[in-house]
Amino acid sequence: MEIQAEGLKALERSLGQASKKMPYQLNSAINKTLTFTASQKAKAIGKRINMSQKNIKKNLKKIKSNKTTLQAMSILAATGRPSLKDFRGTRQNKKGVSYLIDKQRGRKTVPGGFMGPRPGQLAASLNGHAFKRTGYTRTPITRLDGVSPWAIYVFNSMDPVMRKKVSQRLAKEIQEKIRVNLLRSQGLI
Repeated sequence: MEIQAEGLKALERSLGQASKKMPYQLNSAINKTLTFTASQKAKAIGKRINMSQKNIKKNLKKIKSNKTTLQAMSILAATGRPSLKDFRGTRQNKKGVSYLIDKQRGRKTVPGGFMGPRPGQLAASLNGHAFKRTGYTRTPITRLDGVSPWAIYVFNSMDPVMRKKVSQRLAKEIQEKIRVNLLRSQGLI
């Protein structure tokens, strides 16, 4: 992501005598844009998969800018596949475990699947995850997993759209800093 030179020159002009504060102003604009980026990534992923924002944001890492580096990063970690219990509406019924991962495809059922009790009840080691028996006997069971937020972001090519939104937002934040600095210099704030 690059900052347009005209935006920087306008910001420097608006600061006037206090041009030493320019790195602080840029730092503030970059960090506000970073927060916006993280929330927009979570919303874009949340439109596709049936997972809470809280669980999606667990995979987002923000590295904030400071006045010397003036760089910020929003990283979506390539994690393993989350359990079906992390998706909203996963439940056990007579037929097995019913779940909804992709909002555009509808509910699916794993026949013969079952869910462990919530923690604090019997068999606490199952932690409420969804399982399926792999053989005809009771004991080899496998945990049922969904799709990771990283996979949704990458396979749906959300990066180019996100870059465009981020560059527009950064320009908007810099313009806001310029406006506030001009009002301060006029003594209106």
